[in-house]
Amino acid sequence: MLVDYEKIKKEQIRKNTQQLRDNITDKGLRKKIKNWADKYDLSFEFVKHKVFTDDIFALYFVKDPGRQNFHENTAAEALKSFAILYDFKLLPKGGLNAKVVNSGMLVSLEESKQSTSNPKTIDFEWKIKTNTGKIIFCYASHKYTKDNGGSQDNQYKDLKNFMENARQNKSDNKMFFAICDGQYYQTKNKTTGRTKIEELNMDYARENKLIAITIQNIYEYLEDIINNNW
Repeated sequence: MLVDYEKIKKEQIRKNTQQLRDNITDKGLRKKIKNWADKYDLSFEFVKHKVFTDDIFALYFVKDPGRQNFHENTAAEALKSFAILYDFKLLPKGGLNAKVVNSGMLVSLEESKQSTSNPKTIDFEWKIKTNTGKIIFCYASHKYTKDNGGSQDNQYKDLKNFMENARQNKSDNKMFFAICDGQYYQTKNKTTGRTKIEELNMDYARENKLIAITIQNIYEYLEDIINNNW
């Protein structure tokens, strides 16, 4: 399945723009518009009119999909559409139900706080059933990283952390996935000639236990596990 994050993001911006205009009477939004108008010595009614009539101007007040867990939610919707998996869950980032993989063990976020490896929370969990009837519990960390840069490199480090902890998994019915979406992970290292996703797999992957993969390739991978009696 090909998931075009940038195209879906543009569609979400359009939806957010319409939602902004539909909720123009919202108290919080009116306050934001008034504060902006006061800052530049403009009338509230003028700025409100510009929000309704000028698509570019309205973008200043529109919610950024990137701050709405947009990429994660998009990946979650793609995974949920796969008929071959079930009991899919989008896991919380904090609280009692947040989970991490720490030194190969699945534990709660609270239980991991004393760990020196500083494990990151798991984003998704689901199950698959092989043709022999075996149930496999699957856990994934997801990142969408478009370009190179400082914060992007931090996302790459988070995936390394996840895979470093997940590679110690000794269970025969658990699999871990580092879902690496975006051009960043397809960029080749000038020295090695390998992409970042290839380097992750070279350094951390374990057959039938752990893999770095894209959302567009994961369906085929899961299907192969199911059909070949993992």
